[in-house]
Amino acid sequence: GLRVLRQGGDAIDCGASGATLRFLLPLAMALGRTGLHLTGTPRLLERPLSAPYPVARENAGYRITEPLTPGRYALRGDETSQTVSGLLMALPLLAEPSELVLTTPLVSRAYVDMTLDALRLFGYTVGADGVQAYRIPGGQTGRAPEQALCVPTDQSAAAFFGAMRTLGGDISLADFRDDGAQGDRVFGAYMERLCREKCRLSVADCPDLAPIL
Repeated sequence: GLRVLRQGGDAIDCGASGATLRFLLPLAMALGRTGLHLTGTPRLLERPLSAPYPVARENAGYRITEPLTPGRYALRGDETSQTVSGLLMALPLLAEPSELVLTTPLVSRAYVDMTLDALRLFGYTVGADGVQAYRIPGGQTGRAPEQALCVPTDQSAAAFFGAMRTLGGDISLADFRDDGAQGDRVFGAYMERLCREKCRLSVADCPDLAPIL
């Protein structure tokens, strides 16, 4: 999808990935890619975008009808954090400042925190008033990090193997790096509790763990 945005093309197939759709759609609009068609599986297209984007809904996806414009964006915070992250990555590219306000409590806060950390790492500025409002200066270009990046372990993917180990498999995770930021890093503790006791576990900040647990 990023290759299509850089090199041109008229369609991006997001498959079943909600993150791909919700990240690339506002980015494409910020880059002025009107006419671009983002498609996906029927199940993906049933899920809400959770933002008032200028797009035309078509049977097989969404077509961008207008570019993203600076301004005030108000959306729910309890539907998906991916929409919040997508706008936080796209709005700095616009010429004028914008504001993002969440009208309901934010879920999956760890994912938004990771987005803000990544933006800061690449030289973008976002002002946060708690976790419900964000001020985004316009006209930003960013910069490359001053040192090489060491990508941490994907805790969601690691959780599948952690489940196998919890159930008695002889499994070790090599080069496991915990950056301390991912909500899904609780998978080990959660699995131990499930095996030890009857318990109630919250996946509000780690929804990707729900099917694994």
